[in-house]
Amino acid sequence: MAVDNTEQITMAEPQDNNRWLPSVGIETQSLLAHLQLPRESEGRLIDETVDILSKCGNPNNETNSEIGLVFGYVQSGKTMSFTTLTALAKDNSYQMVIIIAGISTNLVAQSYTRLERDLRIDTRTDLQWLSFRNPRLNDITTRNQIATALSEYKDDTFPGEERKTILITVMKQRNHLPNLQELLQTLDLKRVPTLIIDDEGDQHSMNRFARQNARQGGNRRSAINDRIINLRNSIPHHTFIQYTATPQAPLFIDLMDSLSPNFIKLLTPGPAYTGGREFFVEQPESTEVIPDVDPEEDPASPPASLISAMQVFFLGVVKGMRSREGRKRSMMIHPSQLTYTHADYFRFVTNIKNHFVEVLSLPDDNPDKQDLLSEFRAAYNDLARTATDIPQFEELTGHRLRHAINSTVVQSLNSRGGNRTIVEWRNNYSFILIGGQAMDRGFTVEGLTVTYMPRSVGVGNADTIQQRARFFGYKQSYLGYCRVYLDQDARDTYIKYVEHEEDMRRRLAEHEASGRSLNEWYREVFLSSDLNLARTNIFSNEFERTITGGEWNVIKIPHYSQQIVSSNQDAASTFIANAQFDRTGRIPTLRTSLSSVYDELLNLLRFTSPADVGDYTAILYALSRHLEEVPDETCTVFLMSNFENPRERTLNPENNQINQLFQGRSSNYEGDRAILDNGITFQIHILNLLQEDRIVFSNVPAIATHIPIELGREFIRWA
Repeated sequence: MAVDNTEQITMAEPQDNNRWLPSVGIETQSLLAHLQLPRESEGRLIDETVDILSKCGNPNNETNSEIGLVFGYVQSGKTMSFTTLTALAKDNSYQMVIIIAGISTNLVAQSYTRLERDLRIDTRTDLQWLSFRNPRLNDITTRNQIATALSEYKDDTFPGEERKTILITVMKQRNHLPNLQELLQTLDLKRVPTLIIDDEGDQHSMNRFARQNARQGGNRRSAINDRIINLRNSIPHHTFIQYTATPQAPLFIDLMDSLSPNFIKLLTPGPAYTGGREFFVEQPESTEVIPDVDPEEDPASPPASLISAMQVFFLGVVKGMRSREGRKRSMMIHPSQLTYTHADYFRFVTNIKNHFVEVLSLPDDNPDKQDLLSEFRAAYNDLARTATDIPQFEELTGHRLRHAINSTVVQSLNSRGGNRTIVEWRNNYSFILIGGQAMDRGFTVEGLTVTYMPRSVGVGNADTIQQRARFFGYKQSYLGYCRVYLDQDARDTYIKYVEHEEDMRRRLAEHEASGRSLNEWYREVFLSSDLNLARTNIFSNEFERTITGGEWNVIKIPHYSQQIVSSNQDAASTFIANAQFDRTGRIPTLRTSLSSVYDELLNLLRFTSPADVGDYTAILYALSRHLEEVPDETCTVFLMSNFENPRERTLNPENNQINQLFQGRSSNYEGDRAILDNGITFQIHILNLLQEDRIVFSNVPAIATHIPIELGREFIRWA
C-alpha cells in the first residue's frame, strides 16, 4: 500500500537564509584522491561543491523543497561537479541521490558509467552505495533493497559507517520518470533527505505549454515537466539542482513556475579550459568560414573545405601520435546542409580517407602524390600560424601520415540504418565522427581538435546554438591544432553569443556575491535581436528589447513623480554649473570624458517610469561595460535648453508621455535629431510640461542619448 507523503509542491519555496555548513568527509576525500586533480583545481572543486550543498536543504530539517541552478561552461566539468556533490551529500547524511541523466540511452549510459567509475562502485568492497539505473515499478527486489537501506538510517543501533546511500540514475523520459515516482510512493520517505540532480536541466524539463497557458488560460503541463513535478511531490525533503551550460530557460521562466530556481552557483573552469572567448575573440584564426554551397557544384563531390579540414586534422593526429600527447584525437562533422545528408558525408569522408591512403602509398616521384603533399603543405602552413610547437613538415608526412590516416575510425552516429550511437574510444587513437543531435548537448567527444559544421543557426535559439559547441573544453595544451569550420552566419552568431554569455555570467556573479535570492535578480542580459533566449513556448511572460546603438534613446516620462523631478533638478543643475560648456555657438557644447559624465550626471539621474526604467538602465549598463573596455573614452554633451529658458512640451493624455521631445527642422535650424557628434552624444533638455495648455511640471530634466552603432548593445528583459 502506498505511503502518503502529504506535502505537495507547486513552486519553489523561498531560500532559508540560515544556511548550514557541510563537512568534507571520507567519501568526498576518497573521490578526490581517485580524481587526482591539481591542487588548485581540487581546492576550487571542494569550495564550490560545499557552497552548493550549503544552499541545499539542511538534512536535519523535516522537509525541504529548494531549487538551485548550477551554471558551468560547455564541456567544463559539470559532471565532475555533480559527482562531487553526490559524494558530499553522502558525507552529510543525505540518504538518496537521484540523477535525471538525459533524453537518450547513450547519454544516460555515459552519465551512469562515469558516476559508477568515479565513485568506484564496482571496485570497492565497503558497499557504501546502492546503485540502480531506471528502476521499474514492479521490481520487488529493488523496492525491498531501497526500503531496507532507508530503515537502516532510522535504526539507531545500526552502525553509521555501514549505512548505504541510494543512488538512482533515471532517463529523462516519460515512462522511466513515472516508474521511479510510483516506486518511491510505495516507500516511507519522511525524513529522507534527497538530492535530485537534473543534468542538462534546461532540456525538456521546462513546461512547453507555459506560453499557451498564459495566453489561453489553463494549467496544462508537458509530459516530462509533469513527471518531474510529480517526482518532487513524492519526496518531502529534497533539493532539486539543475545543471546546465545554457541557463536561459530556467532563468527567464516565470518566477512562479514550479521549476524556477531560487539560488545559483557559477562553476569556475580550470586554467586549461578554452571556450568561446578563446575561439572567437582571442584566437579567431582558429575558426574558418565554410563557403556557401555552389548550386552548380557536383553534389556527388565533397566540398573543398571538407578536404582541407581533414588534412589539418590528420596532421594534428600525426603530431599527437608522434609525441603521445593526449589520449585521443577526434574530428566532428555536424552536417545539416539541405543538399547533403549524414550518409553523404560518411561517403565523402570514407572516400577522402581512402584516397589519401592510396595516393600516399605511391612512389615519392609520382605527380599525384606530389600534388597531394602540396595540399598537405598548405594545411601545415595554416596550422603553423597557431601551433608554436609544430614539428617540421617532413616529420609529419611519409609513412607516419599514411599510417595515421589509415588507422583513423570513421563512424556515423545516428540511430538510422544500423549505425551505432556509442563510440568505442578504447580501441583507437583517432576518430572522425559524423552526426547531428547525437553529438549535441551532453555528448563528450574525446580529444576533439577539428570541427566541421556546415549548418545554419536555424531558428536562432541561443541555448541550442551554444550546446552544439562540443569544440569547447580543456584544450589549452593543443589549442593551436584546433580548428572550427562554420557557416558565416553561424560564426557571427557565436561571436554574439560570447558577449551574451559573458554578460550573463557577470551579472549572475555579482548577484550571487550579494547573497540575495535568485528571485531578486533583474532579468536582463545582452542578446542580439537575431537570437531568442530559448524556445519561446516555455516562457509565459513577454520580453522587451532595447537597442542602444545607432539611434536616439529618449526619456518619455521624466516627470513620473515630483520627488524624482526634484532629485533630477539638483543633479542636472549641479552638473551644468560645474561643467565648462562652450557657449560660443547656438547650442552650448561640452566635450569631455565619458566617465565624468557617467559619474557626475547619468548615474545620479533617476527615471523610474515603466516606459523608461528598462531602456535607461540598459543604457547605463552598456556605458559602464564600455568604460571598462575603454576607460579614457570621450563624449559630447549638448545643452539644448536650461533652467533659465526651459522648452515647452505637451503630454499625451492617454499614456502621460511627452508627445515629441525633439524640435523639428525649420528654415534656419537642422532639427534636434541632427545635433550629435561622431562619438557618444548626450542632449540635456530642461522642460516645462503642459496639459491642456497649462504647465503641470516645471524645469524637468530629460536626457537623449546617441551611441554609435558599432558601440551599441542589444538587450532583452522581462516586459
